[in-house]
Amino acid sequence: MTRTRTLLCWAYGLIAVAALALTWSQFVLDGPTSLAGFWMRMTANHTTRGITVDLAFFLLAAALFMVGEARRLNIRFVWLYLVLGYLIDISVAFPIFLIVRERAMARTGETDAGFTASDLVAVAAVTAVVAWESWLVLR
Repeated sequence: MTRTRTLLCWAYGLIAVAALALTWSQFVLDGPTSLAGFWMRMTANHTTRGITVDLAFFLLAAALFMVGEARRLNIRFVWLYLVLGYLIDISVAFPIFLIVRERAMARTGETDAGFTASDLVAVAAVTAVVAWESWLVLR
C-alpha cells in the first residue's frame, strides 16, 4: 500500500476509535436504558429530532455508497457494516468500511487520492471544528 493509503487508513481508524469512545461514553454516563427510552430521548425536542433525521439520512447515503463500492471492489459482508452502523454508530462503521475500501483499492492497483496542500489545510480546519464541537457538547 502507498504511504497516502496507509495514512488514510490510520486516520480512518483513529476516527472510528474516537467516535466509539466519545459517543458510547455518553451512553454509559446516561446509565442503563431500554431501546424505547433511547428513542424517546432521540425525539425529545426539535434539536434531537433534527440530529436523528440528519444521521438517518447520512446512514442512507452511506449505505448507497458502501453497497456500490463493495460490489465494485468485491468487498464482502457490506451489510454487516450497515447493521453495525445502525446498531453501534455510523461514525464507527463507516470509517472501518473506508479502511477495507482503501485496502481493496490497493489490491486492485487503483491510484490513491492525490491530496494537495490546500486539501490538507481544509481537512485540518474541519478536524479542528469537529474537535471544538465535541469539546463543547461533551464538557
